Amino acid sequence: ALSSTDGTIQWLTEYPRVDFQNENPDRNTQHLFRDLTPCLLYRDLVIVAPLDCDRLFALDANTGILIWASLPEQAADAIHLLGVGDDHLIASGDYLYWFDVYTGRLKSQFPAPHRSLPGHAKPLPHGYGRGILVDKHVYWPTRESILVFDQRVRPEVLGRTPEAVRKIDLAARGATGGNLILHDGSLLIATQDQLLVFDTHETRIEPQPQPAPSE
Repeated sequence: ALSSTDGTIQWLTEYPRVDFQNENPDRNTQHLFRDLTPCLLYRDLVIVAPLDCDRLFALDANTGILIWASLPEQAADAIHLLGVGDDHLIASGDYLYWFDVYTGRLKSQFPAPHRSLPGHAKPLPHGYGRGILVDKHVYWPTRESILVFDQRVRPEVLGRTPEAVRKIDLAARGATGGNLILHDGSLLIATQDQLLVFDTHETRIEPQPQPAPSE
């Protein structure tokens, strides 16, 4: 942290870097794509996702003291810190994650955990671009659709489950997922080779199927 008036160092914190010489084929290296992930400031916390570390961690903004850190490789695929909603840090990569913003405990993720390794299939569906937080919802892009979740997670016996609210079909509109921005009634999607703009009032929104009640 630097002084905004003269640039002097206020505090400086070290963190564990990954071993780039490690040739273990089973290690998750997706964190190396965090090159455009700025720190997230929330109240007195600075939440960080460096590309040379396979963890997420939170520092005290005033002192640089470590408050919490995720487990090694727990969310190594997470390359976007979307924001904080309902006391959850919401991050995304192949998965969508909900962390307790004060303790760093992983509360939930979507889809269900799946070992993502080089040469192995990614989970279905998986993230395809940077999502956004809008009101009390999370807009999470995949290749063929945008899945909309409640920022809260539903308590259950075996943990907490994210609640899907609706699905926006992109494939039917000849579009793909990408980085999202919502502005003045328009949804903008920056794909690999296009900038798409949709009127949010005309975007087809389909209810997310709900599981049948158990007997």
